[in-house]
Amino acid sequence: MGPHKNQYKQLNFNAGALKKTHSISVKIESILGCGIIVYRITQYGENMKYLDAVKTCFTKYIDIKGRASRSEYWWFVLFVFIVDFVAHLISPKLYTLAALIFLCPSITVMVRRLHDSDMSGWWALLCLIPLVNLIILYFMIIKGTEGPNRFGDVAV
Repeated sequence: MGPHKNQYKQLNFNAGALKKTHSISVKIESILGCGIIVYRITQYGENMKYLDAVKTCFTKYIDIKGRASRSEYWWFVLFVFIVDFVAHLISPKLYTLAALIFLCPSITVMVRRLHDSDMSGWWALLCLIPLVNLIILYFMIIKGTEGPNRFGDVAV
């Protein structure tokens, strides 16, 4: 029996001139007729789609357990920015309401993003200190730890 859809496998490959072996996670996206398998390569959940990221952040509205990939975090930040910008153009009161609605999911996705770098969510409190909050921006940009860490499996 062949592989099934949404099954994950670990593969190792050599990165050409770098002469370094990397491990990636491969998700079997679909199985076509005649035994042809189409693979979508994902490196630790880094290519979450826009709507999937927004849906995940609202589904995990108050869930600070687990990890969030870079794509999940940045797609949600873009969504919040666009909605807040449009709400501000319409009415300042609507902007305030939108900002309050997005406050909790924004904090939780930030905490889960810190977990992806194997850091405690308490680091998010640095956002309250002017200029020091740039440290948090750095942690939101860097790649998370490869493989499982103390906060769970790889963010997918």
